[in-house]
Amino acid sequence: MSQTVNDPANRGAWPVTVGRFQCPHCLWRPGFSGKASELEEALKAHTAAHFYGIQEAIPPGPITPLAGEPDPRGPYLRVPEWGTQVDMLFPSEAALSAAVLDRLQPYFHIEKEVPGVHWSGKRLWVDAVLHPREPKLWAREDVAFGVEFKNVAPNGDGGLNSYTRWAAQAVDYVNTQWDGYGRLMVFTCPGVLPKGFVSHSHEVPNDVHVRFAEGLLGQLGVGELVLQWGIGLVFRLQGCTVWSERQGIAKGRNWPLKPKVGNR
Repeated sequence: MSQTVNDPANRGAWPVTVGRFQCPHCLWRPGFSGKASELEEALKAHTAAHFYGIQEAIPPGPITPLAGEPDPRGPYLRVPEWGTQVDMLFPSEAALSAAVLDRLQPYFHIEKEVPGVHWSGKRLWVDAVLHPREPKLWAREDVAFGVEFKNVAPNGDGGLNSYTRWAAQAVDYVNTQWDGYGRLMVFTCPGVLPKGFVSHSHEVPNDVHVRFAEGLLGQLGVGELVLQWGIGLVFRLQGCTVWSERQGIAKGRNWPLKPKVGNR
């Protein structure tokens, strides 16, 4: 138990010290109060998920890889790639959207091309609105959120300008009343922060600017839907996992996922 996750030679190994009710791999904590025995059971189930896959409804049959990654329902693999963000390269946004939504369909109800009205009066459309098939596990049973797909580089230079414009678009979408849903948090896919800017699994102090960007966008109601090696598709908000294919629901168990206005 002397190895650490942050040691490049031991990526995937357990950290040295964690709290009593804290996952030794991803530092997740049971997000509810209760008896010590209940917290221990929740932690045990979560930790087991790192080795055996998520402990909830699992789609039948094999999954279709999005980037040659392993099945997130498989065993934990002690390799350097574990948890790192993987590029999803598709010939078009339509192909990217179809492949990702097909992977998410067993876990979420999906409505595509949902229209809405921005506060300025402009009519907009978001690529998809998702709400969980098992809403009782979430902080709000009526929880729903938007997903917006984009192949950034084909629509610009692929540099910072392309990503900041996309982030601004996502903020506009958060400030839109979507038909039948009202205002929603919006997750960008494959992620509004380029993979080269940050390793989402192993952050270091020099990531302060990326962490600030993640935090600010999260406060504005914008998250990311990314692919992580061994973890699968992951909804991230403010640098934290809301839900993933491997782990199932995480922060979504406690966070209401409602856009905020004014004092926070």
